[in-house]
Amino acid sequence: MAQRSAKRKVGALFMIFTAQFAGMGSSIFYFSSWDVVEAITWIVQSGWMFIGASYFLWQKSDMDDRIMFPHFHNKKYAQLLKNKDFDSEKEKFLDDLIYEIELYNTAMGVTKDQSTSNSIDS
Repeated sequence: MAQRSAKRKVGALFMIFTAQFAGMGSSIFYFSSWDVVEAITWIVQSGWMFIGASYFLWQKSDMDDRIMFPHFHNKKYAQLLKNKDFDSEKEKFLDDLIYEIELYNTAMGVTKDQSTSNSIDS
């Protein structure tokens, strides 16, 4: 659920920037001239800079394209744990158990595909 939320947010940001790029580009060549669109692009980019600076000040952490997805994922994950009153000791126990199972599978030479398959090899 947290991963789906993070993917949705990153995808929405990508779509917004793509729409902005397409809109500005088409308005330069088809709807108006650069003299008119230049002022609009400056205002839009200044707005994005203001939103980015405000988000940086509000979150008190750096935000770039490499950490955007993990940031959104971890934020939603923490929110889900808090809303469900999930015990942090139980989370740590499950994380350790998953780590041990992955180590065991690696030592036994079992790949991820093999460990999740339901077929029995004869």
